[in-house]
Amino acid sequence: MVWGRGAIIKIELKKSVALVVFAAVLLGKGRELFCGYLAAVVHELAHLAMSLHLGFRAEGITLGVGGVNLKLKSTSGIKKSIMVLAAGPMMSFFMFGVLFCLRKINVLSMPLIEFASLCIGIANLIPAMPLDGGAMLRAILISRRGIINGAKIMKKISGFFYALLGAVCVIMHGAGLLNFFLVMFEVFLIYSSFSQRRQELSEKKQVFSGETVLSTKIRYITVESECPLLDVASHISSSYFLVAAVFERGRFVGEVTQKQIVESIKNKGAYCMVKEIIK
Repeated sequence: MVWGRGAIIKIELKKSVALVVFAAVLLGKGRELFCGYLAAVVHELAHLAMSLHLGFRAEGITLGVGGVNLKLKSTSGIKKSIMVLAAGPMMSFFMFGVLFCLRKINVLSMPLIEFASLCIGIANLIPAMPLDGGAMLRAILISRRGIINGAKIMKKISGFFYALLGAVCVIMHGAGLLNFFLVMFEVFLIYSSFSQRRQELSEKKQVFSGETVLSTKIRYITVESECPLLDVASHISSSYFLVAAVFERGRFVGEVTQKQIVESIKNKGAYCMVKEIIK
């Protein structure tokens, strides 16, 4: 356990790490794995430092198959969220640059950590969840398209990169060049694709329970009176308060606020029509 601004941060060690360590030692990759985890710790500490600097609270740090992961409580404000997410790759590249310069002037030589930092920095720029690049893109999509639509788009983008990396693994295996850490990275992404579903359900629950923190910004959308409320609700975002302007055959018939949308979905079901609220 470690402390962060009056809150205890839980440090969790996944059982799967033991399997990864065993496989790495068996294949003679123990030193590389240790250096990789060390570089990942520095990467995540940069996230933690930036989050504490901006006033966000961390819930826990997990050591798992794909490395070290910092879990933050939901943050409001896309700019600050991106600053927290970008801190990790920036620190990885900075660490690589420092170690590279020290090695060139014969002061300190740590090539494994240097290479691991570079790989972690590059990998986290890939726009796929749960990597930093994917999290930044997801935050932008949610702020523009709402939690439900944004999550759907991000899921498709992530799936594309999962498949692309899987194809690379198959090609490298055919050429006899398959790398242990590339396979571990692919396994981590596939596992994350399953856990991503649980995160999406949690976010939807926050929206419909009223737990989502809203800003003073208002997003207006136009819909037809026969539009299902679930389609309207897909535009709900944690950064905006939604107001739907409702039309019937080209004639404006009224507005539906986000509060009305959520209450109607709870009371009448997900597929009730906007027209029912207007009447």
